[in-house]
Amino acid sequence: MVRKALSIVLTLAAIVLLTGRTTAQDKLPERAWGENNKVGALAVTDSTVVHPGESFRLAVDVEIEAGWHIYGNPTGPGTGKATELSVAAPKGIRFSPVLYSKPFKYEQPDLGPDEWVWAYEGHARLFLEGHVAADVAPGDHEVKLTLDVLACTDSCVPDFVEFKAIIRVAAAGSAKQPAFAKLFQEFDQARTAGGKAASELQAGDPATEPAPAVTPPRSPAHG
Repeated sequence: MVRKALSIVLTLAAIVLLTGRTTAQDKLPERAWGENNKVGALAVTDSTVVHPGESFRLAVDVEIEAGWHIYGNPTGPGTGKATELSVAAPKGIRFSPVLYSKPFKYEQPDLGPDEWVWAYEGHARLFLEGHVAADVAPGDHEVKLTLDVLACTDSCVPDFVEFKAIIRVAAAGSAKQPAFAKLFQEFDQARTAGGKAASELQAGDPATEPAPAVTPPRSPAHG
């Protein structure tokens, strides 16, 4: 009887520990908001750590203020400004072109039949495939990101968000776990601005060229 009770206690303790670990590894970082507070963004990796010489995925979750929309990339035939993400990575970490989750078709009948655009409301997801060079030292490595959007409702305002992602590099062979699986559910359907899926990017490593480190200019609203 005592042995059975002890077994139950140990099982419950294991469940509590496992639940706590899962919650900790999937705790989202603080969201950064744009200068006009129309969009906020955060970024996470798809595993708790990355080993030197390995590839990983990065998801950017964009929250859009209720009642507003931002544009896809490309925008479509109508008037709008494409959502853009720029990345500045430290030496030894490289990224593929940005992949954009599938937008919806936003009709603008008062502007004419051909004035529809691709847009996002509520949330948008952007993705990158990254690669850590074999000689990158273990530790936390900061990637700087900038999101440049035009947010619209009855009128439009530009918004610009500066935020960061932490790439946690750990020694080869150290334990790692998948993380934030829900944020990566749209990854396989995401496309680059040129229409390519991740599987179509021609590179042995996900990124053969360093990501651009130039901050995009702030663009005025134009529709």
